[in-house]
Amino acid sequence: DKRVFQSSPPRHSLLAALVVGGVVLLSRLAFIGPGLGMDYDAWLLADAARSIAESGQYMGSRPPGYPVVEGLFALLHGLGPWALCSATALASTAACVSTMRLMRRAGCSSASATSLCFAFTPVVWLSSITAMDYIWAWCLVMASWDALTEERPLRSGVFLGLAIGARATSGLMVLPLLWLASRREGTRRFALACPLVALLLYAPVLHRYGFTWMISFKAGSRG
Repeated sequence: DKRVFQSSPPRHSLLAALVVGGVVLLSRLAFIGPGLGMDYDAWLLADAARSIAESGQYMGSRPPGYPVVEGLFALLHGLGPWALCSATALASTAACVSTMRLMRRAGCSSASATSLCFAFTPVVWLSSITAMDYIWAWCLVMASWDALTEERPLRSGVFLGLAIGARATSGLMVLPLLWLASRREGTRRFALACPLVALLLYAPVLHRYGFTWMISFKAGSRG
């Protein structure tokens, strides 16, 4: 419902976003080292990025494919592990700011503090300093939700399609966000943009591996 959200953010929202974003980013950068983290999947992502960068062809890190993160890491591959983890830290910063904005629009009086509390939840904090895909999916889902509350359904659909491309399970957010979109103008734009973007992103995965590989969920399967 449009009445749930404020029509415009408070004047100090920009300052709050800068403070929250700065605290989150600095807390991450201080702990980023020369490695990719202790999760084996982070190294699979980096290996797939290296293959993409060197061959110019899509290479999946593991089923069902994570084309957004794999492609982005391929662009950053030459800069080393620090660049991959720093990019994830930036994504966590953007996600926290979007979370704060949403909570503020919903009338939460402690939106900044609550967003920071979530940012420093151990699983979120640790995922923010490794080359993993969880934070990217969260960042893009929150960006989609944020855009929808700003009456930008097309942008929201694009962001959610990107979130699915970052991590396929982000597709679980289609129904709740589609329900929110249905209460605003532009439902059709959201409903068309999201699957179209997701299909375009997964086209290289389907072309190289086929649908069977995508649903096999065998860690480390490279085809």
